[in-house]
Amino acid sequence: MRFGFTEDQQQFRAQVRTVLRSAEVQAAAAAATGSCGIEPDARPLYRLLGERGLLAVHWPVRYGGAGRSPTDAAIVAEELVRAGVPDTLHVNTVQIVGQFLLMAGSDEQKRRHLPAIACGESFASVLYTEPDAGSDLGALRAVAEHDGDGYRITGTKVFSLKTRFVDLGLCAARTTPGAGKYQGISLFLVDMSAPGVTVSVIPGIGDEHFHRVDLDAVAVPAGNLLGTRDEGWPLLNEALAIERTGLDYYLKAEHWLDAALDVLAQSGPAALPGDRLEQLGRWHGELAADHVLAWEVLTGIAAEQVDQIAAAVAKYHSSELARSVAAWAAALPDPGQRADRSRAAMTLDSAYREAPGLTLSAGTSEVMLQIVAASFDSLRESTEADLTPDPLAVQLRTALRTGLAGVPARMELHGAPVTDGAGGPTRPVLDALEALAFERPAAADGLDLGLTTGALVSEELGRAARGNPYRADAFAADLGCPAGAALAGLEALPAGGAVVATPRRGGWELTGAAVVDDVSAAMFLVAARNAGVPVLVAVARGTAGVTTEDGCWPPVVRFAATPVAAADVVGTLDESPTGPLARARVRQAAYLLGIAGGAHDAAVAYAGFRRQFGTRLRDLPAVSIPLARALVALRATRAAVYRAAWLVDHEPAGTGTAPLAALAMAGETARDVVRLSMQSCGVRALTSELGLHRYFRLTAAESTRYGDPAALWRAVGADCVRTARCAAAGAEPPVAAPAVP
Repeated sequence: MRFGFTEDQQQFRAQVRTVLRSAEVQAAAAAATGSCGIEPDARPLYRLLGERGLLAVHWPVRYGGAGRSPTDAAIVAEELVRAGVPDTLHVNTVQIVGQFLLMAGSDEQKRRHLPAIACGESFASVLYTEPDAGSDLGALRAVAEHDGDGYRITGTKVFSLKTRFVDLGLCAARTTPGAGKYQGISLFLVDMSAPGVTVSVIPGIGDEHFHRVDLDAVAVPAGNLLGTRDEGWPLLNEALAIERTGLDYYLKAEHWLDAALDVLAQSGPAALPGDRLEQLGRWHGELAADHVLAWEVLTGIAAEQVDQIAAAVAKYHSSELARSVAAWAAALPDPGQRADRSRAAMTLDSAYREAPGLTLSAGTSEVMLQIVAASFDSLRESTEADLTPDPLAVQLRTALRTGLAGVPARMELHGAPVTDGAGGPTRPVLDALEALAFERPAAADGLDLGLTTGALVSEELGRAARGNPYRADAFAADLGCPAGAALAGLEALPAGGAVVATPRRGGWELTGAAVVDDVSAAMFLVAARNAGVPVLVAVARGTAGVTTEDGCWPPVVRFAATPVAAADVVGTLDESPTGPLARARVRQAAYLLGIAGGAHDAAVAYAGFRRQFGTRLRDLPAVSIPLARALVALRATRAAVYRAAWLVDHEPAGTGTAPLAALAMAGETARDVVRLSMQSCGVRALTSELGLHRYFRLTAAESTRYGDPAALWRAVGADCVRTARCAAAGAEPPVAAPAVP
């Protein structure tokens, strides 16, 4: 997956930002921004951007571009939106029609059209949708009939954007009407000023107008046929996959969430109840994951690998996220902010009216889920999405799966679903791979493979629904403690404290009960609160006042005035973004991701052979569509988990709340996906036949073992508001103190 950028790419981004921050560009962008149903002409702004070479940087120089990479083009697209540039004209003209010309146009067509587009002198729109066709392009009725050396197109197109400002229309029409639903379709470039073209406005609730285009025997030269006659359908499918990166929808969601933060940063405490902070944190985490999904598609396109499943996932997730953010944020501005027509309030009002169309354009959400569901017969596993996987990671994943396949699963319906701890059956597999050396620095005779590898180990243990002794040993290693200890009390963080440390002469007394990994461990590493500060205390199993309960799941350790000395304090459990607690959260998030993925794989497999009413369950939309939606959630969660691990490994200063968000998202995803998987498999899921009961019971304990997702999201949301207020005041946000070793 793509999580960062090279130094050259970062420098290029900075150069683009400098150009876009100029007074001339900012003034033109403000003039081109619509509001209250008024749609200004954005062409003067785009001519200005064309003069500065920012419209098509990835096109060859001979066609007006700068010969840069597709990645650089996506960087420009991001910065255009962040600078307040309305993006629809750029998306339609450069990203869709221009890209189509590069992909399928003749040399003459490219020479004739691309330079004018690149300099902002020519603009284009897409003419696909028809009154009776909607999302089904195979139902289009527009006809292109031979007329001498060219064609005459007759038909009606609807719901196109910016059409009255454009010079060209990319039009789909039937050249052989009786050839079949998806055959006999051709693509043409139509001169929008040609006789017979009539453009009219279709009023809508958004600030950008829809248009109707009536084509009355419009003459189109043969040289305006794109690609081969009657072969338009394959081109449309390929182009739509390229169009569905999700980046444009992500950028809208980002812009709208920033506006929401502006509103909240100016509000008092009454405007920030816990549930609002929780939802704000959730949107922030989903947005970060969404960015990774979009860049995964863009990275594939740059490598000439168009993955239609990844594109459908990205488009669905980004458009649904943007719509949800807009609906939630619409109610945030108070009456005063609305009356003052503040920029943030106006942005959120416009967003609310624009957002419903995002899940319709470039393929509806329902169509995206159908594409995902159709992939289940060929998809190897639920969370696979990496188009360029690391060979070492592939090798390690394979070795783990091979080893864990030989570990007997606990199939009992009652009692513990797994055996955790140092004596558990997965320990020999991890020892054989020398797993404890994976994250250990090279200076300490480790392999220095980073937290990303630790996350992979945890994910595979979860996917196999086996116990996870790795997390406790890795946590202990981060603190400089020996392996074999059990963790306890982390479920109460970040807000509460299941175990309290009360001062006494020479140390403290511990009181409380906490969930523990392994009741048989000789040593417990216990999260306790001392004067409100969470600390980690090493407590020997035989210490006075320590009792364990293994008749429940998960097991519990109790402390009744258990004495501990100052020397027993291993360290503080602060919120350092790269400290031991943050690293432990990422590993736990990966474990939960694996649990959810394993359950989903089992449900998809079962639905592939189980028949009801003479039909495979997987062929019933009532089953396949929810499973497809769950796969999207899994892909997003995987993005969040491995992004957090990558940041800890490579950009610690930029890690922020990524570990918190990854754990919260993984906890909620595990609950939702496992529950859905049980439902999809019917009553057999309630028995030991399919093994789903292990995932179901594991999720109940593991989804809150390192903190309740709601509390984690509230912490993320509070950090977002704090950062926004600091930014508004021109101050640097506070940095968490580093963990004490």
